[in-house]
Amino acid sequence: LEANPHDALLRRVLETGGRDRDMVLAAVMHDGLALELACEELRGDYFVVLAAVSSNGDALRFAANTLREDCQIVKQAVSLSGAALQYASRTPKADREVVIAAVSQSAAAFDFADDSLRTDRGVIRAALSRRAAVLSDASDELREDRDFLLEALSVNSQSLLYAADSVLRDSVWLRAVLTTLGHNNRHVVEAAITFDDSLFLLADEALKVDRSFFIACLARNGEVLKHAPTTALQQDREVVWTAVKQTGRALRYASEELRADPELAKLAVRGDPMALEWVAGDCRRDRQLVLEAVTRDPEAIRVAAPALQADHAVGLATLAHGAKHLQKLPQALSHGPEFLAKALIATGGCDRDLATAAVLQHAPNIQFLAEGLRDDRWVMFAALNSDGMLLGFGGPSVRNDRDVVLAAVQKAGRALDFASESLRNDVTVGSAAVLQDDSSVEFLGEELKSSVPFFEDTLRACQGSRRRLLLAALEADAALLRYGSQENRADRNIVLEAVGLNGEALLHASLGLRADREVVFVAVHNNGLALQFADLALRHDLDVVRVAVQQNGAAIRYVEPALRSDREIALLALSPPGGDQAVGFVGTALWQDPDFLVQAMIANGGADRQVVLTVVGQDGLLLSMATETLRADRGVVQTAIDQNGLALEFASEELRQDFYLVQSALQHCGLALRFASDALRSSPTLVKLAVQQDGLSLEFMRTPLLRPPKEKSDTPENADSQIEQQQQQQQQPQQQNGEPPKLLDEGKPIEGKVEVEVDAETYREISRVAIENDGRAIQFLRQEERLDRTIVLAAVRQNGSVLDQAPQELLQDDAFLEAAVDLSGGEDAEAVLDAVNIKGVALRFAGPGPRANRRVVLAAIHNDPFSLRYASDVLKDDKALVLEALRHTPSASKRALLELASDRLQQDVALVVESLP
Repeated sequence: LEANPHDALLRRVLETGGRDRDMVLAAVMHDGLALELACEELRGDYFVVLAAVSSNGDALRFAANTLREDCQIVKQAVSLSGAALQYASRTPKADREVVIAAVSQSAAAFDFADDSLRTDRGVIRAALSRRAAVLSDASDELREDRDFLLEALSVNSQSLLYAADSVLRDSVWLRAVLTTLGHNNRHVVEAAITFDDSLFLLADEALKVDRSFFIACLARNGEVLKHAPTTALQQDREVVWTAVKQTGRALRYASEELRADPELAKLAVRGDPMALEWVAGDCRRDRQLVLEAVTRDPEAIRVAAPALQADHAVGLATLAHGAKHLQKLPQALSHGPEFLAKALIATGGCDRDLATAAVLQHAPNIQFLAEGLRDDRWVMFAALNSDGMLLGFGGPSVRNDRDVVLAAVQKAGRALDFASESLRNDVTVGSAAVLQDDSSVEFLGEELKSSVPFFEDTLRACQGSRRRLLLAALEADAALLRYGSQENRADRNIVLEAVGLNGEALLHASLGLRADREVVFVAVHNNGLALQFADLALRHDLDVVRVAVQQNGAAIRYVEPALRSDREIALLALSPPGGDQAVGFVGTALWQDPDFLVQAMIANGGADRQVVLTVVGQDGLLLSMATETLRADRGVVQTAIDQNGLALEFASEELRQDFYLVQSALQHCGLALRFASDALRSSPTLVKLAVQQDGLSLEFMRTPLLRPPKEKSDTPENADSQIEQQQQQQQQPQQQNGEPPKLLDEGKPIEGKVEVEVDAETYREISRVAIENDGRAIQFLRQEERLDRTIVLAAVRQNGSVLDQAPQELLQDDAFLEAAVDLSGGEDAEAVLDAVNIKGVALRFAGPGPRANRRVVLAAIHNDPFSLRYASDVLKDDKALVLEALRHTPSASKRALLELASDRLQQDVALVVESLP
C-alpha cells in the first residue's frame, strides 16, 4: 500500500461504495477515471466532476447526465481530451466554443460535433490545425468555398487535398493558387493536378525533380507522367508502375522498353483496356493480353494487332458484350458464315444478340423467326437496321416500343403507320418519321397534328423544305410559315392558306406575295395588323386599307399618311376594335373638323377612353356623347372642360359636386356655374370666379341666405370654409381608421345640401364684379342692389343698353339719368337712346353727337316732343323730323313746339298748317 498509495485510496473508495465525497474527490484529482467508482450522487456533484475531468477529460463519460450537459464541464474535459466530446449531451456538442476547444485538442472530436457546426468556418479551421483530412467531413458548401480553402491552406497545407471535386477541376483558380501561394508546396501541387495534369508544370523546379514527390503526384493523376522533367523518370519502372496503376493510359508516356514489359502491360490493360493501343513489342501479339482487354472493353479490339482482331476467340470475346459489337470485328468475322455459326453454337442458337446479328446480315430473315423473337425488340432492331418497314412483321410489344419504332421511322418514315397510337403521338418518333419522309405526316396522332412546338422543331430541322409537312403545320399555327424554306414561302397556295388562318403570317411570305393583292386581302381580312407586312403599293390601296382598319383600327398606323386623313378610313379605324390605338395616327386636320369629331364619337359609341379624350380635347361639348362611365372619369372630364368649361354640363353628378373640377371649368367659362351642384353654386369663391369670367353667370348663383354683417365673426368667413368643414367631417372617419384622408382635389364630391349664409357685403362685392364684367347682369341682382345707384351706374357704364332695366325709382330721377348719360361724356348714342326712351328730356344731358343723331332725337320726341329743343340745329332744320314731332304733340301745344324749330321751318307753310289747332 505504501508503494502505491493511490491504489489504496481506490480500495477505500470501493469499500465505502463511493459515497465519501472527500475520498472520491481526492481519488479523481489523482485519476479522473476514478469517477467511475463514485456513487450516483457524487457523479452529479459539480466540483467532483470538474476535478475529475480536469485530471482526465475522458472521465466525462462517468458524469451524471445533467453535468454532461454543462458546457463548462464539457469544455474542461475536451481541453484535455478532444474525443471526450462524444460523451457530452447534445447541447455542448452544438456549442461553438466547446467544439472549437475539442477539435483544437483532437481533430477526431469533429466527428462528434453537432451537424449545425459542421459548416462553421471557425470549427473547421480549428480542426484543420490538427488534421487536414477533417475537411473531407465538412459540408460540400465549405469544401467548395474557395475563400475558405485559402484560409484552410494557411492553417494546413494539405487542406486542398480534401477540397470538393468542383474546386479541383477549376484549373483557373488552381493556377492562381499555385502561382501566388503553392508552387513550392508539395501538398498544394498534389491536389492541383488531380484533374489537370498540366498544372504540374507550375510546380517549383526543385519539386519536379523530387522523385518521391513525382510518384505522389502520379498516384493522384497518372497523366502527369507526360510532364516528367527527365526521361529517366519515364524509364523508371516504379514511377511508371505508379502512373499506370492510377490510369492505364499513362502507359503511352513510358519508355519503349517499359511499354513492352508484360506485367506493366497487363496492369495497364486491367486499368484501361484501351491502353492496349500503347503496348509494345511482343506484348502486342500476346493473345491472352488481347483477350483480357476485349473481355473488359469490346472497343479494345480496335487497337489490337490486325492478326488478333481476326482471331475467332477474340471475336467471340468481343461479342460477349453484345452482338452490337459485331461491326467492330473485321469483315472476315462479321460476315463470315463459319464465325457466325460458331457464335450460334456457343449460345445454343437461342441468343437474342446473335439472332440480331444474323438478321443484320440478312434482315428479311425476321419473317422466319419464332413468334417470341419477332416480338423481341433487339431482334427487331437488327431487322430495322436494314429496312424500317419490317416493323410491319413485329408483334404488339415492339410496335409499342418507343426505341424500336424510332429506329423504324428513322429508316422509313411511313413505318409510323405500324406504330401504336400512343407512339404516333410521341414527339420524337413523329419528328423522326416526318423528317425521313414528310408523307408520313398523315399517320401522326391527333395530338401531334395540333402541336405547334412539334412543328416548330421539325420545320426548323428540315429548314422548312418539306411541303407536305409545312401544309400540315399551318393547320396547327399559320405563323409556322416562318419556318418554311424560301421556295415554300414563295408558294402562293401555301401562303394563301397560311394568311387565311393567321393574317400576320404575311410577314413570312416572300416579297412577291406580299405585293400580291389577293394574298394581302386575305391576310388583312383575317387580321388588319397584317397590313404592316404588305408591299408599300398596297398600303396605298384604299380597298385594302379599308378592310384592314375595319378588321382592326390599330392598322391605321401602317397606312400611308395620305390615307390617314381620309374621313372614311379614319372613322373605320376609330371604331372598335383597336380604336384606342388608332387615335394617334389619324390625320391631324381631321381633328379640327367638328363634323368629324361627332362622327368619331358615334363610330366608337363614346366608349373608348383614348378616342373620347382626343375628341373632347378638340371639342369639350362632345362629352355629351360619351358613355356614363367616361362622363364619370375625372381625366376625361378635366380634358373636356379644359377645352370648353360648359362641358361640365355632361359630367357625372358626382363630378359636378367636385370643387376643384368645377373651379377648373369656371376658369374657362363662367356660365359653367349653371351645371355645378347646388352646394357649389352657393360658394362665393366659385361664384366670384364665374362672374369674373362672365357676369351673366350671376344668374346661376344659388339664392343666398343673407345674414347681417355683425354675425360675420360668429360664422365661417365664406361658403368655402363651410365646404372645407364638411370635407373635413367626411374625411374624419378615415383618419380615425388610420387611413390617409382623401383631399378635395382628388375628386371627393361635396355630398348633401349645404345651406350657405353669405353676408350682404360679400354679395354686394360679387354683384359688383358681375356687372363690371357684363352690365346685363343687373337683371339677376336682388331688388336691393338694383336700387343701388352706384351698382346700376356701374352696369350702365359697362353696357349702356341696360339702362332700361334700372328701377323706375331711379329712372324718374333726372340726376340719375344725367349721371347715366354722362358716363360716356354724353357721347354714347346707345346709352342716350335708352335714356330718351325712358324720358325724352334726357336728351338735354347728351353731348353734341347724340343730339345730332336723328334716331336718338326721334326716340326722344316720341317720348316727349318738346325734347326737340335739345336737338342740334341741323335736326331742328329737318322738316320731316319737326313734322314727326308735331304729330306727337297735343293740338294746344303744337304752336309752342314749332317755335323750337329753325327760323326757316317756322315759316314753312306746311308746318304752320300742321301746327294750327
